[in-house]
Amino acid sequence: MRLQVFSDLHLEFSGFEPMLQNADVVVLAGDIHTGTQGVKWARQCFRDCPVIYVPGNHEFYNHTIPDLIPAL
Repeated sequence: MRLQVFSDLHLEFSGFEPMLQNADVVVLAGDIHTGTQGVKWARQCFRDCPVIYVPGNHEFYNHTIPDLIPAL
């Protein structure tokens, strides 16, 4: 299985256009964007590839853990 890992993209500060490198699965390993914005971004960027999203501390900025976990 080929994984492509991205982390610390901090899309709340600037954009990023990923280049998918023949991966079977994309792993987004924290600090992608705040709240559920990273999930929305991932759905647009990786339409044909499964994504594992692991929230980091930036995902929880201005959110509470009990409220955000089900939304993610």
